[in-house]
Amino acid sequence: MSQLVEGVHAAASAGHGKGRGTWAVGAAFAAVAVVLQPPALLAQPTPTELQGLGSYVERAMADWAVPGLSVAVVKDDTVVFARGFGTRTLGEDQPVDENTVFAIGSATKAFTTAALGMLVDEGLLEWDRPVIEILPWFQMHDPWVTREITVRDLVTHRSGLPGGRSNLLWYASRFDRREIVRRIRFLEPTASFRSEYQYQNLMFLTAGLVVEEIARMSWASFVASRILEPLGMERSLTSVKPLARMDNVASPHAQIQGEWRTLPWRDVDTAGPAGSINSTAADMAQWIRLHMGDGGIDGTRLISAAQALEMRTPQFVVDPDRAGSMNALNQVGAGIHFFTYGLGWQLFDYRGKKVMWHGGNIDGMAAVVAMIPEVGLGLVILTNRNGGTVRDALMLRIFDAFLGGVDRDWSRELLAFEQRQRREQEPDGGTRETGPRTHALTALTGWYEDRLLGRAHVVERGEGLGIELETGLAGTLTHRYGDVFDVIFDDIGLWATFPSLQGAEARFETGFGGGVTLLRIEGLGEFGRL
Repeated sequence: MSQLVEGVHAAASAGHGKGRGTWAVGAAFAAVAVVLQPPALLAQPTPTELQGLGSYVERAMADWAVPGLSVAVVKDDTVVFARGFGTRTLGEDQPVDENTVFAIGSATKAFTTAALGMLVDEGLLEWDRPVIEILPWFQMHDPWVTREITVRDLVTHRSGLPGGRSNLLWYASRFDRREIVRRIRFLEPTASFRSEYQYQNLMFLTAGLVVEEIARMSWASFVASRILEPLGMERSLTSVKPLARMDNVASPHAQIQGEWRTLPWRDVDTAGPAGSINSTAADMAQWIRLHMGDGGIDGTRLISAAQALEMRTPQFVVDPDRAGSMNALNQVGAGIHFFTYGLGWQLFDYRGKKVMWHGGNIDGMAAVVAMIPEVGLGLVILTNRNGGTVRDALMLRIFDAFLGGVDRDWSRELLAFEQRQRREQEPDGGTRETGPRTHALTALTGWYEDRLLGRAHVVERGEGLGIELETGLAGTLTHRYGDVFDVIFDDIGLWATFPSLQGAEARFETGFGGGVTLLRIEGLGEFGRL
């Protein structure tokens, strides 16, 4: 086993260099959709249920313009399918296999709850223990919630806090994890405590600090030494930093302004407990076996059966039509009747069976890990294309194969649904309001501050304005009319992960004395003039 390095596995092979570039959509994607049969499985026939899956994946990749994809399927504690498709980087001959590294994004959250469950097993923690008993400095916006919020609340998305602009605390941010969590006290709730499901990353960052405080080691070291190494997940890491020294690593891709682009890997180490793990289909198959073995694998128990059950027990009921991916699946008739959140796992029904599922998305990457424990079925799908709908289509195709036969072309149905949605959301083509400036540019420059995100510095840039946030994001303000500008951030990854922020409206507002007192940026908040 490789030597443990702080926060990551250093079992990297040297010499990999990831290219950059663009590629045509359509036939080019189909041309690179090749299948590699892993040597370990050459003697093992593909199960009858999965006959034709490879061809189906190739067609879906061509339809959805997916550069590369890796799949592993576990049935009855055996890896029965593990293959790679396509290319790691568009325009380059770099075939994907079951050992190709991808980002798993928010599927990381279940690793954090597993770490917490291990501490519960050891008698060092209770799920319903107040957070301030562990992190006395931790504060929510409401003092009563500060006193009442528990470890269980942190990992069930019921804190009352929104996602939205709070993601800018960790995304492309200069703040360290402790500073990010300290600033939670400035984030106003958008729902009552424990009243609504609001997907949120900052609470999982806080949960990671709970692990660190109790275990007396970093979250990354705990996950590596207590989960990744015992499972033999040697190509799995909690950081992007070693990727430059590794071979067989996929590159992220996203469609930006109509053109497919190869993106740099996003460093999300500060958001580690919420989404920083990178892994392979082969490695993630061992993670699936652990959970379907109720916390044990190959005679070794990492988590008690009681805690494994607790993680997949519903903690909060959610309307499926308000639950992101579930809404899309129901719109095309997947027949999902309930959707709940467990501890780091989303839980829903499909064809009368309970599914534990979690997706992940980060710049140019999408992943899904899903299991139906009662039939001994689990799968992982990793892609190097932004957007997760195709992964969900392939998930349902595999589920159908083991739950009564394939009778729906989920890929085509979901693609048609997504295309309809995209057309409905396209701008109407109307003329945007323009006009002369109200103030000279020099009157708008200076420092502004939002308590959550910190300071923003507005300066003259060419014939317009530039802006830099204390978090690290910077961009250009392009004038439209009056004191209204469009914001285009320099970070290209925002186009992929937070597209609504690109082109967001920035409005300078005037106080009673005629001077500019406030900068309001759509999606970011209100920055008062200093």
